[in-house]
Amino acid sequence: MKLTKEIAAFITEDLTMHYTIEQLSERFGISMTTLKKGFHGVYGTSVYSWLRNYRMQTAQKLLLETELSVAEIAHQVGYENPNKFSTAFKSVYEITPTQFRNRTSVWMDRWHLLGNGQKTSDYIRLWHWLAETNWCHNFILQEELRWKNLQAYFLQWFWQQL
Repeated sequence: MKLTKEIAAFITEDLTMHYTIEQLSERFGISMTTLKKGFHGVYGTSVYSWLRNYRMQTAQKLLLETELSVAEIAHQVGYENPNKFSTAFKSVYEITPTQFRNRTSVWMDRWHLLGNGQKTSDYIRLWHWLAETNWCHNFILQEELRWKNLQAYFLQWFWQQL
């Protein structure tokens, strides 16, 4: 388990680097089978699936916290081709990175207009939590949800975090 977490830390140090299972097994002195089974045992998925999800979560964070272009974010999370990055992002979250940024921006603006003067860091922390629970894209896509319900949910969440 400890070695598996070391491998995960290693492959996430620099997301622009790409490693094969063979390279990782040689680097850490274990067989490819042991590496794959150990990773699946700890994280419940393959190395590549876990890394792809990690890259997408990092991209989500960068979309929320920075003004970097989608192409710059794609490069930072290990995609040389921004179109391949957008395709991968959409396959995970069912919306493109640009749509994600635009929709979350609109929601945050509306939340601010409701008179809830929360700090930007609170918005970011909220959206990270929503993303981690895989609730974010479903919530954003539900057009029929009323803003009062949104306000009530946000207030409830903020109180729970105190």
